[in-house]
Amino acid sequence: MKLPITGSVFFVANTKDLTASLFAGGSTAAGTYKIRKRGVLFLNLQGEPFAYLCANEEYTPFFVTCSKQEDGRIRYMLGGLCTPDETYLGLAGKGFRECREIALAAWQAAKQILAARKAERSAPAPPVRSLLRRRSSEARLSFPLPSFLQ
Repeated sequence: MKLPITGSVFFVANTKDLTASLFAGGSTAAGTYKIRKRGVLFLNLQGEPFAYLCANEEYTPFFVTCSKQEDGRIRYMLGGLCTPDETYLGLAGKGFRECREIALAAWQAAKQILAARKAERSAPAPPVRSLLRRRSSEARLSFPLPSFLQ
């Protein structure tokens, strides 16, 4: 699923979708994202974290720069985005208020993606009996189904 940031900049959920966006018509994804409990981690095309969308119910979401340390932990820069990361996200030249509005819209889109994923997981599975009947009739099995499955 796409997570839009600005008009032409968007991120996708996994590397499979990232590769597909490279060869599909239109714009290419800027990288991938991982939705966390209190924000969204953005990874560049090499899979390295570079930005984080901090979000909490207590304050307006905002972007910060982050990087992976040698020990594998992610370090977050307090105070916002550095200039290269602003450019990568498509926020260069935008004011403070506009960046906050973009961050809020991105967080709301991330929450919608989470809700859609939850709905997919909680969708009722088809009954086993109907699957067995369908598969057995398609495969033309020669043995009858047990009585408890009929």
